Amino acid sequence: MKNIFKSILLKKIVEGVIFFSDKGKILFMNVSSLGGTSEIFNPPDPDTLSSILQNVKKVKEAELYFENRNIYLRFVENGIIMILLSKNSNSSVIRLMVESIMFQVEQFKEPKGLKKLFKRKNN
Repeated sequence: MKNIFKSILLKKIVEGVIFFSDKGKILFMNVSSLGGTSEIFNPPDPDTLSSILQNVKKVKEAELYFENRNIYLRFVENGIIMILLSKNSNSSVIRLMVESIMFQVEQFKEPKGLKKLFKRKNN
C-alpha cells in the first residue's frame, strides 16, 4: 500500500494518508508529525466509519476544513481514502493524484486468514 500512496505522501502539504476498508478497519496509515506539533491524530473507530459509509453511498468525495488542518476524503468501492492536509492548502493537486491511483486502490484486497499475520515490508 505504501507504494500506491508514495507520490501523495511526498507532497509538502500532505500530513498523512489513511485508507479504511468498507468495514471501517485501517488498512494503511502513514501520518507525519502533523506540521511539527505534538498533536496526536486518533482516527475514528471502525463502527463510526462503517456507519458513515452506509449513509453517504452517493458521495464521491468531500473536503473538510478545520482550524488546524484540512481533510480530503475520497470514497471508493472498497473503503475511504483520508488525506490530512496542512491548513489553507489547495487540494486540487491531491484530487488529481488520488484520481490517478484509483484503479490500484480499488484493486486492493484486504488480507484474510493467516496472510494478514505475514505482511510484506513494503505494505
